[in-house]
Amino acid sequence: MKTRNRFHYFLAMIIAFQFVWLFNGPTYAVDKVALARHVRSAYNIDLEANIAVEDPVPSELPGLQKVPVDIGGRKYSVYVSPDERFYIMGQVFDLGEYPDATRAAKISLEKVHAKGSPKAPLTLVEFTDFQCPYCRVGHENLTQMLYTTYNKDQIRWVFKQFPLENHEWSQAAAIATECAAKQKEDAFWEMADLFYKNQKDIKKDNIDQKIDQFVLDLKLNPVKFKACQASDDVKKKIEADKAEGQALGVSATPTLVVNGRMKTGFRDFNSLKLLIDDKLKEVK
Repeated sequence: MKTRNRFHYFLAMIIAFQFVWLFNGPTYAVDKVALARHVRSAYNIDLEANIAVEDPVPSELPGLQKVPVDIGGRKYSVYVSPDERFYIMGQVFDLGEYPDATRAAKISLEKVHAKGSPKAPLTLVEFTDFQCPYCRVGHENLTQMLYTTYNKDQIRWVFKQFPLENHEWSQAAAIATECAAKQKEDAFWEMADLFYKNQKDIKKDNIDQKIDQFVLDLKLNPVKFKACQASDDVKKKIEADKAEGQALGVSATPTLVVNGRMKTGFRDFNSLKLLIDDKLKEVK
């Protein structure tokens, strides 16, 4: 092949490759076994946790292939260089989007248990479990401090159910508060306060008796209350709250969300106040 013809041949090949790359994107081969082994080593993942590496999918990062990896039932994104020497594992953020606003948009504020004005510039969402001792501390602090520090036109307090599966009576308590609200909305908060106030005395063996007593204390209709406990409506409401929290990344209680900014755990009110004050400055 003459030199000129050879040059034209290779030029045509390069153009053809660029044409294919432009319309189809680059295609890479991933050594799934090697990637899984390296991820397990890098992150000290226990052998009992299964790691499944999936086929590459279109990537938002030019030049890198995006490889979904399932670790123990949770999906992660791994970005691998074309030569398969380097990878980045984690979440890609777009500076054009504000994560707090994205999270806030995922929270439903329709038909919620809430205190404060719906027009307040700040919304504090509490994902909580009635059997969790840290939730009790957090809820009691909010009850005592939130509206003595701020007024109800500044911040709205919204309650979301998040009963943990390893807690024996938290689901029953969540159902009870929802059934109390069916009779009168104020009874929801009153029932919630009773569970937290008596938390140390409540056990799996006496939860039903405690609920019956709370119904009497709040002067609720016991017949209607029992019928509500047996219905699926409140259970679906609780499941919806929990699914919403999980979609946000809630995995522990209490988790507080202030205008989309998440705070897991509750140390003291002052640490929460720092977040609220910062968010108040932001909305101004």
